[in-house]
Amino acid sequence: MHEAKADSVVRDMCNWLERAVIGLNLCPFAKAVHVKGQVHYAVSGASQPGELLNDLRTELDALVASEPAHRETTLLIAPNLPSG
Repeated sequence: MHEAKADSVVRDMCNWLERAVIGLNLCPFAKAVHVKGQVHYAVSGASQPGELLNDLRTELDALVASEPAHRETTLLIAPNLPSG
């Protein structure tokens, strides 16, 4: 995925997290990890479910290997995957 598009996708997801998830208090844990910068945003280039599954495995492995002080959670974003 083009870096500028990925940056735009991450910005949009971060705005959604701040407005919806944190702003509406949908997840009581989201604000603390967001404020501490412990949310990792991963943009997948997947256009098929199998490709996304591979990206999910990669991100899960990276999350397990990370120190919670640096990466408490990951948001895997798949903007090219058709909905439905």
